[in-house]
Amino acid sequence: MAHNGKLGITLRKILAENIRGYRRRKNLSQEKLAEICGLHRTYVGSVERAERNVTLSTLEAFSNALNIPASELLTKKEPEVKKKTIEESQRYVTKISQAGVSIYDPVEIGDPDLWIPTPELEILLNKGLKDMPLHGMALRTRSKIVKESICHILGYPAPKSFKKTHPKFPGQQFDIYIQKSDNVQIWNEDVVATRRYVLIRVSSEDIIERAKVISGDRLALLDTTGTLTQKYQARIIPDQETAELVTPTDTDHLLPLQTSGDLG
Repeated sequence: MAHNGKLGITLRKILAENIRGYRRRKNLSQEKLAEICGLHRTYVGSVERAERNVTLSTLEAFSNALNIPASELLTKKEPEVKKKTIEESQRYVTKISQAGVSIYDPVEIGDPDLWIPTPELEILLNKGLKDMPLHGMALRTRSKIVKESICHILGYPAPKSFKKTHPKFPGQQFDIYIQKSDNVQIWNEDVVATRRYVLIRVSSEDIIERAKVISGDRLALLDTTGTLTQKYQARIIPDQETAELVTPTDTDHLLPLQTSGDLG
């Protein structure tokens, strides 16, 4: 506590964050809180911006108005991370399982029970696929095993054989890409804004590390390269950008197959 019964700069910032947070939780405007405390609205605003010292008597007024102990108003809170929990995401799995639908049955985007929103889809896939071993599997076998696992993770029965559909999971409107790099390449088709693209990252030891879901409208912002391949490349930067253009050229192993006529 600073001299003269006033708060130091660090406590002032803590108090500012807590008053603003508790006021919003109680659905109070700055004007209403000021009225309850017997203060002017602009004074409350300056306190919430940590621009003004607060006397002990004013601190007590805020404490009484918000029904929060003064000691708690001066305690630094851990930042609240707005995450969808596994439990919240799991309810979609339960609903899908109960409905008895297949991955090919259409689901209206935004359906409150059967459509899995992108954040929840990513949570479920990460939870279910992370650390899954793919050692020694041929590419087709690996793809089939992962697709079957995704069916079970999302509450769908796995079909005996997967149809050649675009996307691979029509009901939830997403395709999957299993790879050891952070690039996704979409060949010979346009990016669809309403489609999701699931990038499944595999380690050098052939173990699934993570799944990232990118929406088609994000990929559609990227430029295309190659008039024949219509290749799109996006690269994941975890916890930063969801997608970025990586290269304007085709990969090295394809360049020898091209001629000037191909690109003209």
